[in-house]
Amino acid sequence: MSFTYEGRRHSHKLIPDQLFGIRYGARKLFFLLEFDRSTEMVSESSFERKSYLRSLLQYRQFIGGQSYKRQYGFDEGLVVLFLTTSRRQLERMLETTMKISSGTGNAYMLFKCLPAGAQFCQRPMPVPFSEPWLRAGKKDVELHSL
Repeated sequence: MSFTYEGRRHSHKLIPDQLFGIRYGARKLFFLLEFDRSTEMVSESSFERKSYLRSLLQYRQFIGGQSYKRQYGFDEGLVVLFLTTSRRQLERMLETTMKISSGTGNAYMLFKCLPAGAQFCQRPMPVPFSEPWLRAGKKDVELHSL
């Protein structure tokens, strides 16, 4: 996925941890899931290593530019869910989102910190559906209300 940052063009693979969809009556909504085990850098200026900043810029292009419709072949909405295990990492992700968006925030990137001890590799995946998710610069939202 190509993106521009500070006047320079970058291109790197964008591979979400999971893609899934949910049907709400006649509506369908699709989700990309990104798990952060607090091992990724929040920002990495070279973009050679995966960082939250790089992912944010790529998803902004992929979803905001609606490239996902061509890539995945559906017209329904797409939301990115960022799950982390660190409250501090969550705060840095929200701050970075606000910075990149020039303070306007983002409605289709949602964030949540899982409780201590949550396992990313368990089946089914621990995606909290009944609790509010944070959005940078926007009101918190529950997934069923999207």
